[in-house]
Amino acid sequence: MAHQKREYFCRPWNWLEFLRLLLCIAVIAMFAAKEIMRVSYVDQLKDVNGQFVSFRSIAVISDVFTSLMALLVFVMTLQFMSLLSFNRLIGVFFHTLQNAAHKIATFSIMFLLMLAAFGTMGFLVFGAEAENYKSFPSSARTLLLKMFGNVDYVDVSPGHVVICRLYFLSFVVAVVIVLSNMFVTILDDQLATSKSNPGGPGGDSDMGDFMVNRFLQFLGINTATRPPKGSENSRDEEMAKQLQDLEDKLELMLKKINDI
Repeated sequence: MAHQKREYFCRPWNWLEFLRLLLCIAVIAMFAAKEIMRVSYVDQLKDVNGQFVSFRSIAVISDVFTSLMALLVFVMTLQFMSLLSFNRLIGVFFHTLQNAAHKIATFSIMFLLMLAAFGTMGFLVFGAEAENYKSFPSSARTLLLKMFGNVDYVDVSPGHVVICRLYFLSFVVAVVIVLSNMFVTILDDQLATSKSNPGGPGGDSDMGDFMVNRFLQFLGINTATRPPKGSENSRDEEMAKQLQDLEDKLELMLKKINDI
């Protein structure tokens, strides 16, 4: 980071590394604060002689520490994927996401706007009577669940049967069918581009193949490519042809010598 300076933040994996560093510092600080508060509360509990002592502060610190620890484990698990970049399949995956980043960002904005529109409509129309639409976040969560097939007409008031059907039908057509297929098309297009570019995906794929072959050889498995059937016959024919050419050249040379 000190040598690259601004160029360090040009790669997404470096951002993840920087986030992991910040999370490590935060986790260490929260753990130290929790231990200091624990010792303080234990001493305070001994001095009050059975009176009530609130542990709310240390409980909040403990919850924050657990959340930061979970986030740190999540980030470190994501970083483990970067170590597998030598694999050709994972290299194609990273290369596809990198090339489609701009299109995915545009698609995400369109998807969020569409979700906000339907979520607001669901909150305003069904929020007074339906539990799943009582607020905008709960309405958006319900719509996201509907995208994955969790459909239930019971969660909407019986007084809005027609509006509910039109609402759900328009959501399925606009989001589930149109936008989902658009997202798949974006990835499919970039995946074809990544596969057609041999130098793009998996820059270390040769190193990965080398490591796999060496490991198989260590286990005693022969990884050498076997010649295809009929290659020995073609090799013999090639050698016979070369010998015949050599013989013809020798005869031509002897003929020229005799002419001299």
